[in-house]
Amino acid sequence: MLTLLAAGGADPRLAAAYGETPLVVAVVGRNAHLVRTLLVFGAGVDERRAKDGASVRHLAAANAVVCLQQQQRQPPPPKDAQERAEILEHLISFGARPCSQLGPLPAEKTEARATPCVEGCLVDQQEAVAQQLNAVYGEPFQPLAAHRLAAEAILEESRRRKGEKEEGSNSSSSSEGQKTPVMMICFDGMKFTENSFKNPLKTFSLGGGVRGLITVQILLELSAYLRRRPLADYFDWIAGTSTGSIIGAAVANGRTIASIRALYFRFKDVVLSSGGSGPTPPGTSAAAEADSEKSDSGSGKTGPGKKPYSSEHLVALLKREFGAETRLSEVTRRIEGISRQEKQVLLVTATRVDRIPARLTLFTSFEDEAEEVVASEEELEEEEEMEMVSRLNQVKSVEEFPRRMPSKTAKNIELWRALRASSAAPFFFNGFPPYVDGGLLANNPTVDCLAEYLRRQRGKSYSRRPSSSSPHQHQEPAGERLRLVLSLGTGAPGPLPHFDQSALFNHLLFFRKMKVHMRTLVNTLSLHGQFKVLLQGTATNSNEPVVGRAAAWAASLGATFYRLNVPLSFRMVLDETDDGVIMRALLETRLWARTNAHQLKALAEVMEALMEVKMAGGGGGNSGQTPQPPPPNPPPPQDKA
Repeated sequence: MLTLLAAGGADPRLAAAYGETPLVVAVVGRNAHLVRTLLVFGAGVDERRAKDGASVRHLAAANAVVCLQQQQRQPPPPKDAQERAEILEHLISFGARPCSQLGPLPAEKTEARATPCVEGCLVDQQEAVAQQLNAVYGEPFQPLAAHRLAAEAILEESRRRKGEKEEGSNSSSSSEGQKTPVMMICFDGMKFTENSFKNPLKTFSLGGGVRGLITVQILLELSAYLRRRPLADYFDWIAGTSTGSIIGAAVANGRTIASIRALYFRFKDVVLSSGGSGPTPPGTSAAAEADSEKSDSGSGKTGPGKKPYSSEHLVALLKREFGAETRLSEVTRRIEGISRQEKQVLLVTATRVDRIPARLTLFTSFEDEAEEVVASEEELEEEEEMEMVSRLNQVKSVEEFPRRMPSKTAKNIELWRALRASSAAPFFFNGFPPYVDGGLLANNPTVDCLAEYLRRQRGKSYSRRPSSSSPHQHQEPAGERLRLVLSLGTGAPGPLPHFDQSALFNHLLFFRKMKVHMRTLVNTLSLHGQFKVLLQGTATNSNEPVVGRAAAWAASLGATFYRLNVPLSFRMVLDETDDGVIMRALLETRLWARTNAHQLKALAEVMEALMEVKMAGGGGGNSGQTPQPPPPNPPPPQDKA
């Protein structure tokens, strides 16, 4: 109940009628889960008890001392002892100060205090705790030195503009030719986490799903340092895979980060907690639910051969949150007050499995302004493509699904369908024929978003290219330049047991030999299971080397690159519904943010500097606005052919 209230916007700092705050009550009650929940949602760590002015750190330290005294007489339950120690550790990690640093209390409250300050409240442990947290969470957000240099150049330009503005000089000459900056944000999808290497044939899972809460919490921590606008207004290109596609769509729609966090808690309660036979989500008619997922194979109920969670509940939630008729092109906005005249671009990935090898599909919120320079033989003509998309929106069953689909689906597809295709996590939801989860091919969509950005810019340049220029000459569009790429993960997996992967390839040869005894056959099957684990983990990897490729590409374009991902101390699966586990993950995310506060602040300063250029009109002599491209000239006859 506390999680629902806090996620819905309840203030955890408000005191009850008798004067106590929720955190004081949780500490006195020695409830570590409630303490973690309140800290995640922003409770103050220096709150005091109303009757005697004792701080929450004082109360937690006193509880820990009482626990030690009890151990000398009669050992308390291990869980109770652990929770008392964890409460004090959490409070100190979040910066709770000792009583000596909180200021004096009135005499009557000092006399009313039951226990004096003890060791946990007397000693200032902030520096030691900070060093421990830095050893766990401290890592640079920018992989390459080129990214740091690009960020410093952006801040230096901002300082120069401010200085010229204060001096009253005309800065148009010094900033002439400066282009409107473009900022890009990309959200990871599912993440492979092997639960047990002892039986890899049975135990593996895909992280993503509710782990999107970790990504949302990172956005909340970053938003705290932004002053000019909501976080959603800063980014021009937004890409997402699987659970990241839902976050990206919500950001592109201009929703607050707190409301996105509440959406994920509803996702947990409506979709994951209900399983395959749970209740119909509220606000959804029976007819709408029946019509929502007829294209799915199977009923979605638990049982042999069935997916564990109802796809109908997922679709009903997506329709309720984003609209049943909302098109992909309608979710993005044109940000007011900035020089960039185009709408934000939303990119959603999905994997087409109706062919071998599987193919990546990018659902985009824009239509190309020019024809492709080099057209693929498999791409359909525009009229046929629009007809296929219309059939996709009207499909009711697998049999009705078109045999051929365009590689790039136009922007008039319904948004919920694009999100459903991207989030069709294998083994958790039914597929969305011919699509399954985009994480199978683009778990980290940053490289694909960069490629699509450059492909579109090339199309713009091609449409405005003089007839005398080479058809393969790339011309960057006037008035626009990519300056920042931000990649966010759903939490790095916890520590995994080490095993020799190279031995797999040698031992798999035993499977070809039929004259082996049963024990060797069992061992060979186990090795095949480990080989499957290796392939799945590699296919869905969203960290290295994918991050390295994206970082190098961004550096080659002169853009600064940031990778934000929280290293968790434990493994958390896609379909986690235990609030205790979820709150531990979010608590570690907040500790990660506190440890790297200086890096988050530096990132926010870069974003503010780039937004300042946007709001000023690009900085060029002609205000730097992105010119509206003229209508493309009719292609020559040979292009039509």
